[in-house]
Amino acid sequence: MAEFKSRYTDEFQSAVDVVCGACPYRVDACGDQGFEVDEKYCGRCMVRLMCDLFIAERDAQSELADEYPEWQAIINY
Repeated sequence: MAEFKSRYTDEFQSAVDVVCGACPYRVDACGDQGFEVDEKYCGRCMVRLMCDLFIAERDAQSELADEYPEWQAIINY
């Protein structure tokens, strides 16, 4: 079995910054719903779901099976 390698990397975070920095919904949707000012994503797109999955995998130190809620959220998006 291959050693676990987290996908929640600095490069991923940089990509999130770029994508979410250009999102027209981030300020309006997040600000109006009471999220903190430095919230990067608002849940309107796949970015939040991918972050949730990668964080859960990092915390578990392994890839998650597709039965986990983080995967199901992506599958059912």
